[in-house]
Order: sequence, then C-alpha cells, then structure tokens
Amino acid sequence: MNEHFLEHLENTGLMKNGAVNSQRIAQLPLSKLADIAEESIEITSAEHLSREVSIFAHSASLSLGGDRTDYCGSLDCRLKRAYQLAQLASLYSDRVYIRSFLGAYLPRVVGMFKDVEDLFRARLSEDLTIIAELKPLISKGLVVPFSPPTTYCPCCLAKLYLSSEFQEPFEQAYQQLVSGYLDSVSYTLEWVNDGFRLCKRGPEALIDHKLSAYDYFKLPPEYSHFPDVLEAAQREGKVTLSKEEVLGLHLHKDEANRVVENIAFELTAAQTLNTSFLTDRPLDIDFLNSINQNPIIERRNRIAQKYLTSFVPFLEGVSLQDLIKLRENEEEAFVVYRQSLNKAIDDYRTLRGDFSEREAQAIYSDVIAPKLANLDQKVKAAKKTLVKDTFRETAAWVGAISFGVYMGIIPAHLVEAAKLLGMTKLLAEFLSTAMSRKDVTSGIRSEDMYFLWKVREVGRR
Repeated sequence: MNEHFLEHLENTGLMKNGAVNSQRIAQLPLSKLADIAEESIEITSAEHLSREVSIFAHSASLSLGGDRTDYCGSLDCRLKRAYQLAQLASLYSDRVYIRSFLGAYLPRVVGMFKDVEDLFRARLSEDLTIIAELKPLISKGLVVPFSPPTTYCPCCLAKLYLSSEFQEPFEQAYQQLVSGYLDSVSYTLEWVNDGFRLCKRGPEALIDHKLSAYDYFKLPPEYSHFPDVLEAAQREGKVTLSKEEVLGLHLHKDEANRVVENIAFELTAAQTLNTSFLTDRPLDIDFLNSINQNPIIERRNRIAQKYLTSFVPFLEGVSLQDLIKLRENEEEAFVVYRQSLNKAIDDYRTLRGDFSEREAQAIYSDVIAPKLANLDQKVKAAKKTLVKDTFRETAAWVGAISFGVYMGIIPAHLVEAAKLLGMTKLLAEFLSTAMSRKDVTSGIRSEDMYFLWKVREVGRR
C-alpha cells in the first residue's frame, strides 16, 4: 500500500523526486487537488490493512504523527514531531500507523476554501512536506499512512470498541476536560489583518506552549449571536470573552472535542489494526489511563517513545537513512537490543514504580553505557589479536621472500622494487589488506547492545 501511495503522489505531480512540487500545487484547480486527495484516501484505506500480531506495531496520535492539530500546527513543530516519530519507528517499532493527512482535502471541504485558495494550497504543501520528511520510512513500510473510516463520528466509533464498563469512565473523563477548558483557559478574540483570530491561553496541560491561536477564514455562525463582541474586537483590536460568551460559543466543548477526536482516532486505530497507541501529550495519557484495557504494554511503549533520546543520547548524530540501512543489515541484533531495552525498562519500573527522565538516564548510565564500553574493550582486544596474527603471517611472508632472493628464484626487478619501496610500506600494505579481509566485530554480534554500538559507530563517522 505504501508504495502505491508514494507513486500516486509522484504520478499526480504533487511530489517530484520525493520533494514537494509547489509549482504543480499552485497550478492545479482546487477541485483537481480534492480529487487527488480522495483517490489517496482510497489507496490508504484501513480496509486494505490486516490486523497486526506484533506488540511493536503502533498507531501514533495525530500530534505525534505530524498531523495538523490545534495544539500546535506550525510547520516547525510538526516537522520536529515527525522526526521524533521517525526515530521511534527506526529504532524501536515494527510499524507505526499515522493518519493520512490528505483526508483534510476531500471535495466536500473545497467549498470552505473558495475565498482563501492560497490557504488551501499552503496547507496542502505543508502536509506534503511532512510526508516528504517521513518518505524514507514510508517507502520501507516502517511508517504507514492510513485513512480511517470517514462515514462515522470518531467519538461514536471509539465508544463502539469500549466494553460497557468503560463507557462511564469515558464520559466522566470527557466532562472533566470540558470543565477544565471552561475554568482554566482564557479566550481572546482579536482583529488581525482584516480577519478574526481566536487566542487561547491556559496551563501547559491543556494548551501547548500555554498559548495557541486559530485564524478564522470564515467565522462560525454562532458568532452572529454576539455582534457586540465582534464590534469590540474590530474597534479595539481584541476583546477577552466572558465565561457566558465562552459557554454561548461552545469554545470549551470545541477544545475538549478536539482532544477526544484525537483519542478517538487512537482507540479506533488500535482496535481496527490491533496496535498499541502512542501519544506525546500528557493530556491524552491522563484520559487514556482512565479507560485503558492493556496498561502494561502501553506504558512501556510510551516510555520508550518519550525517553528514546535519553536511552540513546548519540542518536541525533545518525541520519534516518543510516538507521534504516543499519536495521536492515543487522536485523537479528536489532531484535536482541530491543528486547534488552524493554527488559531494562520493566526492571526499573518494577523497582521504582514511577518512571521519569531520571530513570531513563539511569538506564543508560547503569545498563547501556557499561555494555557499550564492554563491547569497545572486546573490539580493541580483537584488533590486537588480529595485528599479532597478521604480523606472524607477514614475518613468514618476509622470510619466504628472503629465502627466494637467496636462492635466486625471485626476479631481479621485484627485488629492486622491494628495495625502492622499502619493506615498511610492503608490510603496511599487507597488514591493511589482511585486516580488511577480517571482521573484528564478529565475536560481539550476539551481545545485547551490539546494535546500539553499531549506531554509535555510524554516528562517529
């Protein structure tokens, strides 16, 4: 499916040689772009996917998957999250499923953008930029964009998968979210560049970066019931909404519904594909903990996702392409390393209960780093042995040449060449050739952290 999805984007010209084709996006009419989006949804439909059997098959939240969300929709933040997802997919997961971004450009959506075509095209370009970032992993099947059913309300669909005893906790968690957005978040309507912007300020637990903003290209009809608010915003530049106005505009429910939509997607994906879900938002985790039916695996996976760079502090120096190539070449070593990492996580959680950045750093210091140092020592010892063995072979070789010269069985021109080059250079060349024919790491391939050792070596080049 992945190869068809990427081929579709290349064949339609939206991407060219793996990069976003901005010129093509600017030229095509909106209706054609919407048709391409609709075709991509069919290609990536969840109906084409089989249920997973691996506990390392994950479905990412909208935010972690690099999707456009109201938490923080800036391209820089989305690219950062997509890169983190790519690291997780290449260094931990068997597969990570993400929602296909092109579902936001269906034909029924085009009418909303008729007066703001540039915004439509800009958003599409940004979404394709995320796909281009993930392309190396998509092409290998490590990241799988898919389109969930679009004919169902995500919240209703998620509830279908919850057994009866979890229905009430789900509703209670939702009501707590609604109350939190009403009581703890302030809403300001601003007039900027002849358009309205809704700014939300609140605690980090509810609002990413404690501040987010949404530009309306078309005000929802509810705002027509508050003409004084609109006039004040245009006259004064901004106006802070009262609690009564927030209630009348349902802003607190809109915010809670966006959170639940994300969680509903996770539940739907997890149940449809038999995956465990991953999210980078504490708010999602708090909600999910109240309804989660398999907390052990979920918690371990989240730990691996959240603290991956603490477990592997040298990861930033390794390109995604090198990680993927190394994983393909050292498949067995990758499986052994992942099992060892999970065992270390489980052991620390058993001893200490909670898990934080401190525990992650302790695992690296107490478990991973010593094993890497041990591998360094073994490789150094193997190299010393190889040098000794090679010099023994070289000594025999030199002796043979000397005997050949003495007996007159080596041509005179070779003897003269040896004198001109010097025996030192001949020995060095022989030593280099001999070492290139032998693998000094062959004795450590079965070690727990051999795969991470190789990752570090690649990063040092």
